[in-house]
Amino acid sequence: MAALPDLTPLGVQRTGDHLTFTLMSSEDILPELPADYEQLLSMRLQEILAEPRNLTAEVNLADLTGISSRQLGSLIALQKVLRPRFGRVPVTGLSANVRHVLTLTHVDRLFELP
Repeated sequence: MAALPDLTPLGVQRTGDHLTFTLMSSEDILPELPADYEQLLSMRLQEILAEPRNLTAEVNLADLTGISSRQLGSLIALQKVLRPRFGRVPVTGLSANVRHVLTLTHVDRLFELP
């Protein structure tokens, strides 16, 4: 099995056939994501997403008490890469503040929220 790719500013952990994506704190994200960030994510996840195995995925935001525009941009790019394989990816660990921002920005429509 190949090593997990660097998805900065996102993190990914694999447990068996389950992928858990996390989001770094706002201070750890570059002031601006590269214009081709979605393509970079796609390339870095290509090997995992091409596996014929029955994988599951989630985005865990338990470490976030708030969310910045840069973090939102990272989530939207991740969703675009994951949607063809997984459909709407569940988001876990939402604080009330993060849920509110996702709802206001309509990003809640892109993910499966509890």
